[in-house]
Amino acid sequence: AGNNPADDVFVLLSQPIELGGDRAARRDRAAAAQSEAEATRATVERQVTLETVQQFLALLRARTLGEILDANRTDLERLAERLELRVADGAAPSGGLMKLRAEIARLDLERTTTRADLAEHRFALGALLDAPDLDAASLVLPEGVPRAAGPAS
Repeated sequence: AGNNPADDVFVLLSQPIELGGDRAARRDRAAAAQSEAEATRATVERQVTLETVQQFLALLRARTLGEILDANRTDLERLAERLELRVADGAAPSGGLMKLRAEIARLDLERTTTRADLAEHRFALGALLDAPDLDAASLVLPEGVPRAAGPAS
């Protein structure tokens, strides 16, 4: 105590004393909760990794299908031009040309659907990788990844 009563300092120290083994039970519950949290984290990490791989492969599949459909469209258009000349000369029936034009229209619809799938998978993968401006053309299979031998693979 000093001359000024405002200078007095009081300190209170308390120490709980556990009775009946409560501390051991609490420590066991905390250890179990920590183990459960670690298992949950590992499960979520596996799920995110699996979703990333699935989106990556779906994106590659859609991109490859789009390239194939574009090449087919170009080839069919060339064929239609030649068939048009034959129909104009009277060497081929116009029904064949109409069938070919219908196939080109069906192919255009499939190309549009594939482009929509490509955009969907690109945005989903970009969200998973935190890369909103992900370029689908830049994605390639890593070296050393074996190609699937068949549907079962």
